[in-house]
Amino acid sequence: MRDYRLDILGVTEMRWTGQGRLVIDGATVLYSGKQDHHTHGVGLILSSCAAQALVVWRPVNERIITARLYTRHAKVTIVQVYAPTEVASEEEKDIFYTQLQGVLEEIPSYDIKLLIGDFNAKLDSDRRGLHTTVGPHGSASSTNDNGERLLMLTSTNGLSIGNTFFKHKQIHKMTWVLPDGNTRNELDYICTSTRWCSSLVGVRSHRGADVGSDHYLVVGKIRLKLKKVQTVWLKRPYAVDKLKSYI
Repeated sequence: MRDYRLDILGVTEMRWTGQGRLVIDGATVLYSGKQDHHTHGVGLILSSCAAQALVVWRPVNERIITARLYTRHAKVTIVQVYAPTEVASEEEKDIFYTQLQGVLEEIPSYDIKLLIGDFNAKLDSDRRGLHTTVGPHGSASSTNDNGERLLMLTSTNGLSIGNTFFKHKQIHKMTWVLPDGNTRNELDYICTSTRWCSSLVGVRSHRGADVGSDHYLVVGKIRLKLKKVQTVWLKRPYAVDKLKSYI
C-alpha cells in the first residue's frame, strides 16, 4: 500500500476466519470470513487517512464486506466482493447475486458507490446499448455467464464498470494468470456510480506488486478528498425537575 500510495485496498480470498477489525503497522484491517473454515473471505485495508474517514463497516459474509467513509462532497460506500467462479452451480451464483443486490439496495441513494473485487467475470467489447454501464475496452473474446450477471447487476444499480472505459495494453488489463504463465484473463473490476464515473481517472493492473497470489494488483484512481469524522460530544441535559425542588 505504501509503495503504490493506496488509501484503500480490497482483498479477496483472505482465508481468515470470523469477522473483526485490527490495526497492523498503522493500517486498519477489516475482514469477514467463514466461522470455521479457512476458505473464501474478504477484507478491506485502510490507510491511517482512510481509517479516520470511516463511518461504519459491515461484515456481511465470507463473500461480501462493506465500509462507509466521509469525503468532502459525499459519503462513499465501498462494497468488496468475491464472486463464485464460472464453474460454480447456478444456485450458488443466484444466492450470491441476490445477497449482493440486497446490500446495494440498502446503500443510501445519495452515497457514491464503489463495487470492487474478484467477479470471475469476462467482458468483451460489445456494449449492447449499455453505453453508461460498460465501455468499449473489454478484453475478453466473449462475455461469460458471470460477465452477463455483472452487466445485469451494474446496469440495474446505476453503476459503471471502470476497467472497460480505459484503453491499455493487454498486459495492463489482465488481472489473473494461471501458474503456467500462459493463460491470462481480466476477472477483477472496479465499478462506480455512473453519475460519479468522471471522478474515476484510471484503472489498470500492476504486475510488479508481489502479493503472493495468482491475481495482479488492480489500481483505480479516483478524485475524492477523504474527510476526517468529527467526534461529537453530547452535553448532559440539566435535571430540571431536581432544580425545581430547590426553588
